Amino acid sequence: MHAKDTIKEATQSDEEKAAQEERRAEARRVLKTASSRRMCPVCRTGLTREEYLICAMDENRGINSKRQVHIFGCPHCFTTDGVNLNKYEIVKDF
Repeated sequence: MHAKDTIKEATQSDEEKAAQEERRAEARRVLKTASSRRMCPVCRTGLTREEYLICAMDENRGINSKRQVHIFGCPHCFTTDGVNLNKYEIVKDF
C-alpha cells in the first residue's frame, strides 16, 4: 500500500467507503452475468476466460496521440476463415 492510498483511506468517511465497496460488488456481479460474456468483434463468437483475441498494437506515434490496437480476431476466426459457422447456436445462448 502506498502513502497516498493510506491518506486517501484516512480522509474517506464510512459512508464513502461503503458506497465504494458497493460499487465494486456491483461491478463483480455484472462481470459474472451471462449477458456480459466476452465476444470476438470479428466473428461474434462468445469467448471463455481462457480464450483470447489476436491483435497487434501500433508503436508510439507521439506524445499526444493514442496507440491503436488492430484486432485480427480470435482462434475461432482463424479456424473458420473469419466465418462464424455456429451463429444461430451462439445467438440462442444470449
